Amino acid sequence: MSGSEAEHQVAPNAVITKLSPWSVGETVARLSAIVAAMGMKRFALVDHSGKARSVGLRLRDTKLVIFGSPEAGPPVMEAAPLAALDLPLKVVVWLDGHQTKLSYTAPSHLAARHRLPEHLAQRLAGLDSLTANRRGHRALEAQDRSGIRGRRRARGNANHPAEQAVR
Repeated sequence: MSGSEAEHQVAPNAVITKLSPWSVGETVARLSAIVAAMGMKRFALVDHSGKARSVGLRLRDTKLVIFGSPEAGPPVMEAAPLAALDLPLKVVVWLDGHQTKLSYTAPSHLAARHRLPEHLAQRLAGLDSLTANRRGHRALEAQDRSGIRGRRRARGNANHPAEQAVR
């Protein structure tokens, strides 16, 4: 294995990737609304693809949502100061071919990496439900009823990859 390959390996289950039936922009909007509804703060939105485009480079649609809670993060960082490298939390929303995906560091991986006791690990665990897809998990779907406008791609189209992948 070359040094380059070793540098790009990720520990098993360290990164969670979920499918979204919406565009990158709509997924970011829905995720941001959920963050706000849960009383957290969206600190930043980094438009990687937009910045690349502004300097003449091409990059698939890729946006990084950085968010957290002033109540949840500080106790974690007090117990494990290097957890500040991973906090606030981050979710990258990106286009893989014609499929929008959300990826983030698994809360269990963060807790293990920083040797957090269970009561502090629980402060990170909500990330899984926050990013839940619309089948089996309802977090993003619930935003349909709360006034966020936008069309779902392939709604009701069982032949569309977004519909097949999340069943």
